Amino acid sequence: MYAVNILSFQLLIITLRNHPVLKDDGVLGVFLTVPSFEVWRKQTSVSLDEESMSKKVDRVEEMSIPSDFEEKIK
Repeated sequence: MYAVNILSFQLLIITLRNHPVLKDDGVLGVFLTVPSFEVWRKQTSVSLDEESMSKKVDRVEEMSIPSDFEEKIK
C-alpha cells in the first residue's frame, strides 16, 4: 500500500510539472524545490489579492464574453 501511495504522489508531481499553466507557477516551483516551504513562506511576501480584483477587462475582452455567460456558470 505504501508503494502505491508513493507512486501516486510521484504521478501527481509529474502531472503538475507538465501542466501547461501550473508548470510556470512560481509558488509551485518553490514548493517543489525549497527544502522548507514554511520558512520560505515566512520570509516572502505573497500577494493574496484575487487577480480578478486588480485586472481590468478591456472592451475587446468584454465583447468576447458570451451573452449567456451567467447561465453557463450556474
